Amino acid sequence: MELGVVIGGVWLGWKKKDELGEFLSQKTVWWFLGWVAIISLSGAGVLYWPSFWKMWGKWMIGLVWLWIVMTTYRQGRERQVWWGLIIVLWLKLVLEVGLYQDWFKSFEFRFLDTKLINSIKANLLRERTIISFFNEPLALGSWWLIAKKNRRWRWWGWLSLLGSGVVVFMSNWRGRMIVWLMVLLGGIGWWGDKKQMKKWLAGIVIAGLIFGGLDRLMLISRGYSVLDRLRNEDKVEDKSTLKWRKKAFGEAREMASYTWFGVGMGQFYNFTDLKNRLGFQLIRLDDASKYGPHNIFFQFLAETGWLGWIWLVLGLSWFSWWDSSHWKIYNSDLKLLAGVFWLTVAVVQFYPAISWEFVALFFGLRGVLFKGAKLGDGKVD
Repeated sequence: MELGVVIGGVWLGWKKKDELGEFLSQKTVWWFLGWVAIISLSGAGVLYWPSFWKMWGKWMIGLVWLWIVMTTYRQGRERQVWWGLIIVLWLKLVLEVGLYQDWFKSFEFRFLDTKLINSIKANLLRERTIISFFNEPLALGSWWLIAKKNRRWRWWGWLSLLGSGVVVFMSNWRGRMIVWLMVLLGGIGWWGDKKQMKKWLAGIVIAGLIFGGLDRLMLISRGYSVLDRLRNEDKVEDKSTLKWRKKAFGEAREMASYTWFGVGMGQFYNFTDLKNRLGFQLIRLDDASKYGPHNIFFQFLAETGWLGWIWLVLGLSWFSWWDSSHWKIYNSDLKLLAGVFWLTVAVVQFYPAISWEFVALFFGLRGVLFKGAKLGDGKVD
């Protein structure tokens, strides 16, 4: 994958040399160029180079991906982006539901990545199911379908929304449930029609009955449900993970005090004292430390120092200003895509910002929104 993106970026750069100069001159790209410089400087504190190069390479390829998206994107292609996101959403929903069937699970494990399989198995021992932490932002595509005039697509939209909610509910992950509720409430706020209030109420009652039944089923089969997890009632799982995060955040601040550039990208595990100290009911999960402190701000604070943390805050502030100031220029599709971007940022307040999915969504969606605004107002920013 990495090699394919790099080759594609080099070929595109050679093919469109004039546009490359324009791309590099845009203010909207400066943050990404500055970020590459900051993560490169973080290499000064590296203990284990393989993990550094792995993360450094991901962010470099993210820059190439941004360039590809902004160079190839054309006005009106939001529809193609949405269909791609919806297809990915349904693929992951099917894969996650398949984890409940042994024959389908065995089939999945034949072609899934080894690290993903190990992660799935570890979480199944904790009675949790997961394929991806980034399904829920994609669920905003449900509202894209619901808004269509075609009744068939509207039904698919409702099915996507409800299906993603059921999968999240059964997964027993608090963070995923919080993000899905943001998708639900945000969609109601954006697409809700007061004239259809009776239908909304009927839908809420039906959904409530379904989730109530699932809650009862989980209480019988597992002894607790995701609602209990939201109430922080599981002393081992819920309170231990919160305590671990508190310690991890504290260590991130300590690491940031070593140098202005932090301990280096991908180096949190090599410096943390939390290794081998994360214990739960059935399994020891010291591997969790390998993915950082599970929060994007503390992750970059530890690994790129206060300089990187400030740059991250400035970047997200800039993106927020950009979306709000161009909101009138965005069509309804771009507005929803902006929602997917910010929900992706919300996800990495709970989970590590190190996966390829995060890189693809973070850089790709920003590229679409930057270029979409440019095509909308005819200006180069």
